[in-house]
Amino acid sequence: MTFLDGTTTLGTRTVSVGNATFAETFTTAGSHSLTAVYDGDANNATSTSTAQSETVNAGTTTTALASATNPTRSRMPGASCRRCDREWSNSS
Repeated sequence: MTFLDGTTTLGTRTVSVGNATFAETFTTAGSHSLTAVYDGDANNATSTSTAQSETVNAGTTTTALASATNPTRSRMPGASCRRCDREWSNSS
C-alpha cells in the first residue's frame, strides 16, 4: 500500500490481514491531502481511498533577550559612556 500527500509519495507499507498502518511527521504547515493506494494482487483489484484533508499548524517560537550584568560597558553607535575607563562618544 502506498500513502500519498497529494501526488507526493510519503511511504509504502505491506498489507497484513487486510490492514496497513502509516505514521508521518509533517515539517511544513498547511493543508495536506492524504490518500492510500492499494496496487491490487491476484485476488483483489486496485483501490484508492477518498482523500482526507489534514491541516498542520505552524509551531510557536520563543525569543529571549538577556542583558549583561553591567550594561554600561556596552558601547553602541550613537551612545556615550561616562563611567568607563575612558570617555566614549559618537561625534558623527
